[in-house]
Amino acid sequence: MINNISLIKDIISNFSFSDVKFITGFHLQMFEEFGEKKAVLEIDFIIHSKTEQRFLSRFRFFDPQSIQFNSGGPYQQINLNIINIKEQGLEAITLEVIDYETGNLHFFCSGAEVLLVKETNYHLQ
Repeated sequence: MINNISLIKDIISNFSFSDVKFITGFHLQMFEEFGEKKAVLEIDFIIHSKTEQRFLSRFRFFDPQSIQFNSGGPYQQINLNIINIKEQGLEAITLEVIDYETGNLHFFCSGAEVLLVKETNYHLQ
């Protein structure tokens, strides 16, 4: 489902997407590769583990489509869910990413990977 998810699970053994609490970075990149137009979306999330440690994680989403993102300031609280929809047969679309509580984030993509996970002291004032 998500490449390199073990980067998170090796640090947070009982990780769940409900541990993802905030978006602190949202970077959409569009480019051309071998004559084909492509896009990637990188999102920085803050994960609060059940042991109260906080981690910065960066996810890369490939070929994001129908992106909806509403933000009210310098950070965005989130209730993340990533759903495998490969069986629905939507061409190359395999994942649906949603904020299941507020709907402030919603998009589809062809795949995802975890790029990094590191401990942080990030907190809201």
